[in-house]
Amino acid sequence: RSPSRGLGDVYKRQGVIDTYDNLTDFNDNLIIFCVDTTLTSEDFTGGPAGITDCGLTISSGGDSCFGAGEIEDGFVTEASNSTTLINIPPGAIGNTDSLIGATTFAEYTIINFDPNVYAVAMDIWENNDPNTEVRIFDAGGTLIETLQVTTPTNAQTFFGFIADEPISKVELQGSNDSGELFGNFLYGAECLIIGVDDNLLSQVSLFPNPATDIVNIQLPNTVEMKSIAVYDVLG
Repeated sequence: RSPSRGLGDVYKRQGVIDTYDNLTDFNDNLIIFCVDTTLTSEDFTGGPAGITDCGLTISSGGDSCFGAGEIEDGFVTEASNSTTLINIPPGAIGNTDSLIGATTFAEYTIINFDPNVYAVAMDIWENNDPNTEVRIFDAGGTLIETLQVTTPTNAQTFFGFIADEPISKVELQGSNDSGELFGNFLYGAECLIIGVDDNLLSQVSLFPNPATDIVNIQLPNTVEMKSIAVYDVLG
């Protein structure tokens, strides 16, 4: 879906800007909100021909399902309570594309990002319940958003979001111990929304004050200075 917040709101820091249920809207809003729209794509092709337990993690470092370097860098997938992950090849359970996720239905799937990302999209697959809770964590590991996403069972359902702060982790948990899997994974971009509000102003330093001939202005590294206007006390 398109952004639900007015333009006057989206330019203030708000964590998750919006969520999307189709790839077209997700891509269109990347252009609107993100200064860098570069995404990494991982479709988990090249894994085992059958349903396979992959071990404790799936990452570019290699595991029981994918060799080192077969998975894109930048994320590590694991399951809750140190349980294992599973690989589901296309067609094995009616799925069109490869899927991975927690092996045990009672556990949930965790995606860790390094470096942090701002935009994430994927196909979610649920086995038993048409609802998935998506939990989104900031760069410090603090939960900033919990979303209830409708995910019809036994069907690949697109879900994406764009945030205006770095995201370090996403958790997928199917309701009533449904088995959440994901595939057609996209992640990356840089979508920090810059607005002149209290959050931004608190990060700006101007010194010395008062000054006689030199004034230093210090900005956060996410801000690009375009121009400066200087006024005297008479305006």
